[in-house]
Parts: sequence; C-alpha cells; structure tokens
Amino acid sequence: FSSSLGSCGDLAASHEHVFGTLVQRVLSAPLSARQHYGHPDFVDKLRMMQQGGVSKAVRGLHLSEDVFSGYCTLLNGGRIVHREYSQVGKGRDLDFGSIMSFYSKLAQGNAQQMLTRQVYRIGRFMPFFQMVAVAIAHYGFFVTQVLVTSA
Repeated sequence: FSSSLGSCGDLAASHEHVFGTLVQRVLSAPLSARQHYGHPDFVDKLRMMQQGGVSKAVRGLHLSEDVFSGYCTLLNGGRIVHREYSQVGKGRDLDFGSIMSFYSKLAQGNAQQMLTRQVYRIGRFMPFFQMVAVAIAHYGFFVTQVLVTSA
C-alpha cells in the first residue's frame, strides 16, 4: 500500500515484497539458511525460553536479535521453516532519510554479527554448504558490497 506514495515508497514496497516472498522461499527450502526476521515471523515460545529468550544482553553487539534467535535455533538443532499462511502489510516512514536509516541499521547489524560467537560456531560446526549459505545470505552480502564498491 505504500507503493503509491512516490518513488521512495515504490522502492521500499518492492523491496519488502521481494524479500518477504521470493528471498524467504529460497533461503528456506534449497539453502536451509533462513533465520527469523522479526515481523511477521512466528516463533516457538518454549524453544526461545529454553535458549535464553530472544533478546541478548549486549544491545550494541546484538542489534539484530531476531536473527540471533535464528542462529541459536540452528546451533541447538532446531529448524526454521517458511510457511506462507497470510500476507501482512507493513507501514514505515517513506522519506529518503528514514529508508536509508533502516538500511544502515541492517548493515550495522550484519557487521556486528561477524564478531559474535554464534557466527563463529556456525562456521565451525555446521555442514559446509549450509554454513556458506548462511554467510552469503546474511553478512556476506554486505562484505561483497564493500569489495565491489572499493574495486
């Protein structure tokens, strides 16, 4: 519903639609690299309570706590599946500054993920192809953007 509010709104709505449908399907089924991405995900409350909850202790380090809940689920032997039961709308500010602040929050969260023990454990203990899929689908995207931009 935000695509009619100008070019910034159209870009944000298109990004949300592609990420919420196509990207989630590919991350879930062939790659097994999908994590939790906040709204509109449903999580198993008992599993989250057993692994210490969704929120982590260090606010600056664990900026993307929903992704970290997915990391902990994978490391504890759980599975994250993608099911499309309903389609939900998401409202957000649609000026250029607020869209850029949202993307900078994503980039900061992915940069902080590379410093954590969960990512280290995923790289050390998960099967190779699943580990590579998780890396490329999350923080690896931003690493490649830096490399391409600086080349």
